[in-house]
Amino acid sequence: MSASHLVLNETTKTTLSVYSIPLLAILGVIVGWLLNEFSAWIKVRREDRRAAGQALSELLSIRRRLQAIPFVLDEIKKRAPIAPVSEVQARNLFDSFLSDISDIQRRYNQAIDIVAGRLPVLAFHLRSKGMIGPYLQRLRALVPLEPAAAKVILELENQLVNELLPVSKGS
Repeated sequence: MSASHLVLNETTKTTLSVYSIPLLAILGVIVGWLLNEFSAWIKVRREDRRAAGQALSELLSIRRRLQAIPFVLDEIKKRAPIAPVSEVQARNLFDSFLSDISDIQRRYNQAIDIVAGRLPVLAFHLRSKGMIGPYLQRLRALVPLEPAAAKVILELENQLVNELLPVSKGS
């Protein structure tokens, strides 16, 4: 090899090393920033799933509570007929035996509030589902002691529960 080739080669190496150190540093900063952003994105997704899972868990608690009363009454009706007025009174009685729905609703509303920040459309759809219990209690309180009105209220209650909390094949 010639001396000029060696000098040129050494100059090129020096120039590359002078520029490569800042480029490597900038590349390291960019890669670090990208990894940090990816980590933050994963953390936000995990928190969103946790909040949505908590809201859905509370909604399932409300659903199970609402399904318990018709289930018990259906089992009783298999053994003995019940008049519509008596069925409304029995629903109120069984409703009073079950756990207090206000605690379930409080937890549900807290979970919905958490979901609302990141998933507002989901929160909007889920917000009204937790109020079905108190609405049904108010509806039953309106029933006079006549069979025709009780029958209409029972049909309305069953329709509301089926529309708002559809029964799946596995439940």
